[in-house]
Amino acid sequence: MIDGVWKPIVWKDEMSVGVVQLDDDHKGLISILNRLGEALHEEGETRAAMALGFRALSQYMRVHFAREEHAMRAAEYSGLEAHHPQHVDFIEEMTDMAARFE
Repeated sequence: MIDGVWKPIVWKDEMSVGVVQLDDDHKGLISILNRLGEALHEEGETRAAMALGFRALSQYMRVHFAREEHAMRAAEYSGLEAHHPQHVDFIEEMTDMAARFE
């Protein structure tokens, strides 16, 4: 959000990790985040839309992070140990944000 105005996240080719399934997952995460951002600025059923968005994000990111870490292990990615805590932190942040929203 810039100056109180929601700016949707736009997929750019440089965001690609070069694995179609993971890139598609990332696009899905962006879509959910954009829906959450839009719900903040809509009239009407914002609370219900936000609650639904947080649930969708929580479920989606758990599935995605498991898939991403599996792919990293399969590729013997040396940065997995450093990357895993980022996933844990993101899940904790979103869980905390959802709890504060509720």
